[in-house]
Amino acid sequence: MCGRDWSSDVCSSDLRDRFFDLIRAGKKRYEVRSASFEDARIIVYVSAEDGSFLGMYEIGETMVCDRSDDAEAMRLSGISEKEFYELFPPVDMGGTSKLWIARIGMPINVERLLGGLGR
Repeated sequence: MCGRDWSSDVCSSDLRDRFFDLIRAGKKRYEVRSASFEDARIIVYVSAEDGSFLGMYEIGETMVCDRSDDAEAMRLSGISEKEFYELFPPVDMGGTSKLWIARIGMPINVERLLGGLGR
């Protein structure tokens, strides 16, 4: 039986496959989301298209941005303005008042995940 609660160490993200290709190519270096990363240290990417596992990455520095700073959040997101506002509608259109941003760190495999988080 596993006695460790991994829920605070790992968060997941449904991601368009095209965006994951940008991460792997080093062109998308920040994860932007409408909810806090809490205390997560790892992000697991799952395909929004078919639910398949895409990969795991360490979470680097995190920050919270007010929506008045959408231009910076959009720049860091590495995606187009149209895609950004599809994912993160403005507050007056029902979007959240804050966005959470994390630097995407190094890729991580299951062996490293289990060894590194068990400290």
